[in-house]
Formats: sequence, structure tokens, C-alpha cells
Amino acid sequence: MRGKFYDEKSVSLFEIYKKKREMNALTRKIPTFHYEKSNLLRLVLFTAVFDLIFINLYKPFSSLTWYPVSEFKFFLFSSLVILTGVLVFLH
Repeated sequence: MRGKFYDEKSVSLFEIYKKKREMNALTRKIPTFHYEKSNLLRLVLFTAVFDLIFINLYKPFSSLTWYPVSEFKFFLFSSLVILTGVLVFLH
């Protein structure tokens, strides 16, 4: 039959079952705790704090040498960038 995703003669029953199970996984509903407002807010806040700590400890691409700023100014500027990203995401 042309409409099926398998040929009955050349595919085992296990492979058919596996394919049907994969297709079923795409139609399942997402659990509600994944998109509750409190959990999303925690995720955004955790990500913002993690970003702030990471950027200020790691200083990617030697970004402190781009402009002659102190450590405190670098912290403030990176905080503003992260805050802008959080506000864009929450809007």
C-alpha cells in the first residue's frame, strides 16, 4: 500500500510499534507545570541571574578591554543589557 509509512513484508512489528509510538509523542499535551506563570517567572529570573554572574566572572571575548571602563561600570553595563533582555522577553 502506498499510503502507509512501512512495507508490511520488510519491516518487523517492533519497528512499526516504535514508529507509531514516536508519532504519538508528538501529539501528547505539554504538562501544565511547564507553562505556569510562576515557573516561567522563576526560569526567567534564574536565567538573568546566571547570565549576570557568568558574564561578570568569565568576561567573554575579553570584553573588558574593548573600552576603558572599571569593573564596577562593566557590571552596571552588563546588568543593563541583561535587564533589557528580560524586559523584552516579559513584554
